[in-house]
Amino acid sequence: MMNYSEFKERVVAEFKNYLPETYQALDLNLRTVDKINREQEHISMFGKGITTSPSLCLDDMYQAYIDCGSFPQAMTEVAVIMVKAMEEAPQIALKDILASKDKIIYQLVNTEWNKGMLEKVPHREFLDLSIIYRILVGNSETDLRAAVINNQLAEQIGLSEEQLYALAKENTEKLLPLKIVMVPWVEDMYALTNNAGVNGAVCMLYENGLCTIAQEFDSNLYILPSSTHEIIAIPTAGELETLLDIVKLVNEEEVHPTERLSNSVYHYDRESREITLAEE
Repeated sequence: MMNYSEFKERVVAEFKNYLPETYQALDLNLRTVDKINREQEHISMFGKGITTSPSLCLDDMYQAYIDCGSFPQAMTEVAVIMVKAMEEAPQIALKDILASKDKIIYQLVNTEWNKGMLEKVPHREFLDLSIIYRILVGNSETDLRAAVINNQLAEQIGLSEEQLYALAKENTEKLLPLKIVMVPWVEDMYALTNNAGVNGAVCMLYENGLCTIAQEFDSNLYILPSSTHEIIAIPTAGELETLLDIVKLVNEEEVHPTERLSNSVYHYDRESREITLAEE
């Protein structure tokens, strides 16, 4: 059984052999990718006519090899996934991006946990979080694949961070409208996300969601970041120290590392409509 380093070397040397003939002229690219809350090594295929290429996580490929115990079998299975992804990947030219400003949206990530990524992307800080920007690249209204806008792309399309923020502020709530759900069996607790349930914690930035709940409770709110996809809103009657312990425990035991937003608790003031870090 190969270790990870040996496996990686063999993938770089042999993976193309498992792809169809039409892919043999492409170049295999191995690079470190900044994902939310961590870095991963990915492979992708590039060549003439390829403007957008899906990437496969090398960690996942290695796990497939460990699970089956056979390098050829694992590569055959991964090659099928790569070909399918390549066939379905939207090929987006720069002119298409320039014409798709109405598809620019924003997302919240943890600032401390994503320092490396934030050096490479336009962003603005929001408490202990940062707002980053994505552009939807899917082929339909239900296809929510979105590419992160990095500094290079922002420069190419001629948009400053201020312009990206203004576009994303207008687009995100329109494309991914707010969804408020009462948490079953729990009194005075609402979950807020978007209609897709993907990166829905950004609804913290929406105009009216928290205001509506605060009015219903007739109270300021504590906001618990249950994940990058969802936040929880409750009246400020709870013990803050207990809530902080709950958030940290849930993150450690139930939330995947790539989906953790923060170990903090936030405070929403219904009069000023401002969000701050809750202080003990």
